[in-house]
Amino acid sequence: MIKEETCTSIIEQLQLHGRNLQINLKTHCIEVEKSLIPSPTLYIAYKTGNVNVLSYHPGQIVIKKEKKNTTVSPFNHEHVKLYHEYLSKIWTPPTVTFNVFMPCTQKKPYRTSVTHRMMLHYIRMLQGKGLKTMMYSISEPMLLVPYTLELFYPLSNYEFPPKLMTEREKEIMKKLLAKLLPKFLKKAQYNVFVLPKHHAQIVLDALAKGSTVTEAKTEMGVSVHKLQNNAILFEYGRLAFKTISTAYRTMLKLTERLPKEF
Repeated sequence: MIKEETCTSIIEQLQLHGRNLQINLKTHCIEVEKSLIPSPTLYIAYKTGNVNVLSYHPGQIVIKKEKKNTTVSPFNHEHVKLYHEYLSKIWTPPTVTFNVFMPCTQKKPYRTSVTHRMMLHYIRMLQGKGLKTMMYSISEPMLLVPYTLELFYPLSNYEFPPKLMTEREKEIMKKLLAKLLPKFLKKAQYNVFVLPKHHAQIVLDALAKGSTVTEAKTEMGVSVHKLQNNAILFEYGRLAFKTISTAYRTMLKLTERLPKEF
């Protein structure tokens, strides 16, 4: 884990590039399990020497896919790849009762969308009951975005409409998620996915690469997949709000059961 002195060292090395930076350490270093790690933005700035990334504000679109049939993919963007590296090598998921996985949204940052605001309301209710809960967003091309990081560049600075995603990009995302998801799943007692069909299929295929067994059924009009690793996936079409409330009721029920009964 990278501690505070390393964060300070990164900032000092960036300043050697000739920029007189006024960087707030609390903004660009994040406390996780009593240690400080650099934000994704600071990590990218350090690895590339590009201090300009520190000036982007949430919602400012910098990385964008505009055409489906193109050889230029956000998955190949240098900063996106460095964020993947950050997730794999730097970020440590917190140990919680529930991991909740939501889809990315057209609005940036995600927390400004109606669906995310609804789920965050339920998460605060769970936290009020003393249940540690962490929310992540499934994103193309960012893969996984922890709620605590989503305000940082490049996580709120891209636009990648799912309809523009090619089959090759889908396979890339599945392959990367297959390697990354187990690191996150093992940190929670229960893992709850609430996803539209597009993201749900990508996650199911990614988990299948790890020989995860899935059992699907329909509950109250919502397609539910029970998986290994104490995971459950709620798949929705147009019924996003109903699916989110169904997921919340399920999480309440899970707190009353033993893990082996899940």
